[in-house]
Amino acid sequence: MAAESGSGYTSSTAPTTTRPTPPVQGDTSGWERESAASVFNPDDPHPVPISTNNVCGVVSLIFWSVMIVVPLTFG
Repeated sequence: MAAESGSGYTSSTAPTTTRPTPPVQGDTSGWERESAASVFNPDDPHPVPISTNNVCGVVSLIFWSVMIVVPLTFG
């Protein structure tokens, strides 16, 4: 492709307008499920009993840890 007259850029040196996105899904997929499964595992020495409050608390901990770790890591 030829450069437009007066633009000063060729197709190989045109500035990019988007930032590459980090591979967030590959880094965080799976550990949330493993964490929830291990917390409520009855074979664990200190199992957490399954109740509405405990499930909401674990989901909240997982959510906020992802909301803090991902921006700090990839931001």
